[in-house]
Formats: sequence, C-alpha cells, structure tokens
Amino acid sequence: MKKTLEGYTFDFPTATSIIQLDDPKFLSAPAMKAVDVVAELPNHRIFVEIKNYEENKEWFEKNPCNDPKNRLSKIRFDIVYKYRDSFLYYWCSKAPRKKNIYVFLTDWSNGATIQHFLETTSFRFPVNLQKSKYSSVWKQTFIDGYYVLNKTLWNKSVLNKLGTIL
Repeated sequence: MKKTLEGYTFDFPTATSIIQLDDPKFLSAPAMKAVDVVAELPNHRIFVEIKNYEENKEWFEKNPCNDPKNRLSKIRFDIVYKYRDSFLYYWCSKAPRKKNIYVFLTDWSNGATIQHFLETTSFRFPVNLQKSKYSSVWKQTFIDGYYVLNKTLWNKSVLNKLGTIL
C-alpha cells in the first residue's frame, strides 16, 4: 500500500492501512496527543511522528521565541506523550497486539544531531526490558522498537524490510 501524508510517500507492500492518526476523526479526545501516521502491517504497527525543521529553518531563525535548546526540550517531551497516547488509543480500542515500532522521522541531515536526539530520548521508551532495572516488575512492554531517522536513514535501516519512504 502506498500513501502520501505530511509530505512523505509511505510504501508498505503488506500494509492493511496507513492513516493520519492526528486527524480529529481518529483521536478526538482534546487532552490526548497523536502521532502523525500509523501504518498497520500484519505483525507490526508503525507509529510515525514527523518533524521537518530544516525545511522551516528560516521561520525558526526569524522567530525569537524559538530558542534551539527550548525547542529540542519541547520535542523530547512531546514525542513521549504522542506515542503513549497513540498507543493508548489502540489499546483502548482493543486493537490486536502487534509489535509496536515508533519512528521520529525528521528532515535533519546531520547524522550527529540524529544520533544525539536518539540517545537523549531512547531511555524514555522501555524497549529492552531484560536490560532494565524494572525487569522484575514489568512483564511486557508497550514498545518493541524506537528509531530517530530521516528518509535516507529509514531506507537504509532494518525498517526498509517493512516498507520505504519516497
């Protein structure tokens, strides 16, 4: 299935649906946040949050309220709740259990920036429970993979086996 959302064309050959979850017809609770895109595959549910900052660089530079440090802190805060609320939406709707993958898709071209953002946010998602200090309490996780990627990195990553971005 191919679908263009938020300026990206997602091509997932085995997908049963690709939706824009932040559309009010899906996640209509005003207190909840939603990721931009969810792709349903037979064994995976891929949650994608999209942020294109380089594309909007001029606006950020002209707007004095957009201090880069504050902006990154806000992004880190928002992506956690966007995923958790989106996952909760599927859990409350009794959607079938699948491997849940969360992707922060950005247009950042600097690999060091992408890696730094991954390192400073990954601890917020309990992907490796067996390595966690909470492994004696947590018997399952609500996330099976977390990635911070741009379009090029996605198409070179393990996610390429599930689908590509054009």
